[in-house]
Amino acid sequence: MIKTFLLLVLTCSFHLSAQTIDLDELESLKHGESDCGEVRLDLDAGPTANIPSRDQGQVGSCTAHASAILIDAYLAKKYPAPSLNGPPNHLTSPFSLYVNEKISNNFVGAFDGDAGSDIPNMIQAALTGGSCDLSDTSDDRQAFEQLIRNLKFYDDSMKRLDFLISPPRLLTTDEVEERDMMLSSRGRAVNIIMCRMEKFFLLPQGIVDAAKANNLLNKHQQASFWNEYLKERCIAPQTKLNPKDMQLPKLKVLSRLKGPKQPAHANKTVADLQRAIDENLTQKKQPVGIGYCSTFFQKAYPNINNGVNTFQKSIDGKTKEERDTASQDCGMHASVIVGRQWRFAADGTRQCMYLIQNSWGHGLAACQNYHASRTIFSTREGNDDMDCRMDGKVWVSQVELANLVDVNFFE
Repeated sequence: MIKTFLLLVLTCSFHLSAQTIDLDELESLKHGESDCGEVRLDLDAGPTANIPSRDQGQVGSCTAHASAILIDAYLAKKYPAPSLNGPPNHLTSPFSLYVNEKISNNFVGAFDGDAGSDIPNMIQAALTGGSCDLSDTSDDRQAFEQLIRNLKFYDDSMKRLDFLISPPRLLTTDEVEERDMMLSSRGRAVNIIMCRMEKFFLLPQGIVDAAKANNLLNKHQQASFWNEYLKERCIAPQTKLNPKDMQLPKLKVLSRLKGPKQPAHANKTVADLQRAIDENLTQKKQPVGIGYCSTFFQKAYPNINNGVNTFQKSIDGKTKEERDTASQDCGMHASVIVGRQWRFAADGTRQCMYLIQNSWGHGLAACQNYHASRTIFSTREGNDDMDCRMDGKVWVSQVELANLVDVNFFE
């Protein structure tokens, strides 16, 4: 079944306040004739050549997928010869990185509606818990997705049940029936979780008992539970790199976020972010993690009327409902830039295009998550501003990249 774009957009949402985009600045960003030399980190012996494009499904793990690419690209440069410590023999699991980030930040509850994160927090989780190489099959992703969704559903149900047990008013007949039904459903929930646990943790059928499932459903015991089971699943030397073995350099972040409480790396311009992307691609030969409003994949010129600009306009003098709508319209997302080259638009003009490695899977189904009128499902060179490939990557024009909120890269 093809996923709807809306659900994917919501998977990494969080609140932001970003600078609006100056149109004169956009014009000044256009590359000259000689400064868009081809860089392809995903070809030949490039640091991302052996790193696959994955599918995050309906779990808000885009930052984990982007961070896993950054980590593995660094390891590929550190271990250029075939080695258990670098791709393709070792590939960081976004699933384990996602869970470890929640644990390291003392996240309580069944992932609290599958909240998103950011690349710096994911890298910090790797510095704390290392890099685990888990299965990367579709079955593995689906089992993880089902487990997280079941935990979220259970957590939401318990919140509803708490209300029905201690209501501020008399319950209606329907609410009493709902309460009694929910009170009797815990056993079924435990059985479902037991099944999901076995599939994701690659355990023999019947090995997970009700006590362990109850521990996972208990929000106060989840951190210790996840730690225990991830260690069991990632215990062999060839499946785990400890932080001291990885020796990741410092992650640098440049952001367009602004405000009195924003960190020192904020308040950067579009040009600042663009220069950082080009420097890392051309001089350091390393990919760059990016954060942006994913709705720019859907709309003709979101850098002017939608994207971060829309959300900025919603900050002052708007109702909470209006702000939430703008946040959803933005759909914060994270990906990685792995290439750059001149490409020809449909009108014959040349544009400097950047290759984004996304986490929406492969093939036509992945391409259909981008607005159909703005992408071409073929191998012909370029179109107006986007060109979706079948390998989980998409070419995006430099003007489109004016939508970026932040860039992340190893120093």
